[in-house]
Amino acid sequence: MSGYVKGRPRRAERSSLLNIFIANLLLAATVPTFVVAGTVGFSLYRYLQREIHASSHSLNEAVAMETRRFLNGAESHIAAYSDLLDSELSLTDAGRLIDITREAHPEITRVLVLDPEARLLLTSPAEPGSIGRDFSGLDLALGDKAQGEVAYTRAYLSPFDGTVTVYIGCRGDSNRSVLIELNLESLSLFLLPLRIGQKDRIGIIDEAGRFIAHTSPDYVREQRYETILGPFTADSSARSIELEGMLASVMAIPGTSWRVAYYRDATEVRGVIASLLNIAGLISLVCLIIAVTIGLSIRRSISRVIAHYISDVQAVAEGFYEKEISSPFEEFIPLSQSIGVMGTAVAEREGRLRGALGEREQLLREIHHRVKNNLQIIISLLNLEVSRLPEDADTASFSASIDRIHAMGLIHQILYSQGSLDAVDIGDYSARLISYMSGAYGRPGVRIEQELESIRASLDRALSFGLILNELVTNAFKYGAAERTDAIIRICLRAEGPDVILRVDDDGPGFSEELNPGLTDSLGMTLVRSLADQLSGGVAWESGGAQAGVRATLRFPLEERGI
Repeated sequence: MSGYVKGRPRRAERSSLLNIFIANLLLAATVPTFVVAGTVGFSLYRYLQREIHASSHSLNEAVAMETRRFLNGAESHIAAYSDLLDSELSLTDAGRLIDITREAHPEITRVLVLDPEARLLLTSPAEPGSIGRDFSGLDLALGDKAQGEVAYTRAYLSPFDGTVTVYIGCRGDSNRSVLIELNLESLSLFLLPLRIGQKDRIGIIDEAGRFIAHTSPDYVREQRYETILGPFTADSSARSIELEGMLASVMAIPGTSWRVAYYRDATEVRGVIASLLNIAGLISLVCLIIAVTIGLSIRRSISRVIAHYISDVQAVAEGFYEKEISSPFEEFIPLSQSIGVMGTAVAEREGRLRGALGEREQLLREIHHRVKNNLQIIISLLNLEVSRLPEDADTASFSASIDRIHAMGLIHQILYSQGSLDAVDIGDYSARLISYMSGAYGRPGVRIEQELESIRASLDRALSFGLILNELVTNAFKYGAAERTDAIIRICLRAEGPDVILRVDDDGPGFSEELNPGLTDSLGMTLVRSLADQLSGGVAWESGGAQAGVRATLRFPLEERGI
């Protein structure tokens, strides 16, 4: 705290933040320019938009009329064929004449003659095996039409060649119907020269929204649907929208349930708008550059002052509560005074908390010391009880209990002796526990190799870990190094990502499949499995048979996992 220089700048050295903001507003005199440029640009945009939509409407109307003339030709052929069938010519002779006239009109794929029950009487060109086929599924509804009145179907797949087609038909005097199967590719080719731009697209849509003609024939062959313009009702004669980079307009084709849709590339259409708005954009850009330059200059100036102020406040936050914060602006004086009062209050409260925390830590340390002493008394009582047993009594259970109690007491001894009470270094804990176990079970010639990393764990997890380590090392001494003076016991503790790995190896005789310690129900192995579950971990045993030794591996997460 003594490293900070105290002092308050003179009032004359302070400047008003409000004055800086006012100066910034005065310098931003370019705002009216933006308003004017934006208003003019928006008005120009709206005007040109109306002109563009009006021209699209007119263009679409012209295409619709041209399409109507194309269909008039097809309807005139239907009338001629109907009159031919109503004449005194036989059906065969009428078919020959139809063949001759049809070949001269590429827009007609084939001509069908149906009886009153909509069964096929004649087809041109002839289709073997098709006579008598039922065409009542077509939605022409000619029975509801007056004689000679033309009806149109929606798009169908031709039953003859599988291509997408549309039928136009009418009913004659003899109640026989004449249908023309339109060549939709010819209709699509008819639309190509009607475009005014290479990127423009024209399509004809049936009442279901399916393309029956398009300047890109794939739209028809793949039976695509119109998805831009949305639903089209019978009472709406025209519609224009802008979507997906296209200016699209639709108009009904008179005398049919079809519509013609004209799509114009929005970027190409608005090339004129972009050119006219360049001047307004250039002016706006110049104003923007000037405003940004001024803003950056002001920002750098204020940032330097604020950074110094933040440095002073950070010093108070880091514990230099006596630091006096200088106010760079008049408006900051009340804030600086409040921070000073807060720092004084925090310093007093921190002092009280530190005192209370010290007392708590001392109390906890004393509790751990007493717990360790009480466990030591229990160990002494158990040792006294063992010494009074007959010489031939089995003292193994007492010895195992004493070892487990010592493992628990060692935790409290470490906590009492170290400065922190929130965690235990299980590497140091393991070294002390192994040293005790070596003194209790070791014999001359038995070598213990240790590789222990320093890993801190909470008290509960360290206690469970210690009891497991006690059981595994005890087993290694009892079974792996039994009656031997050249045995080796290896103990490895390491961290592996978020997990802790404990491995205890011996070079003893190993175990058979029937004596797998992981499957036995002894108290020690039951305790190991239970404690491993408490740690959210597991223990695995491996053995290669005789003289191959046993490896016990414990893996558990260092931090307790939530459910």
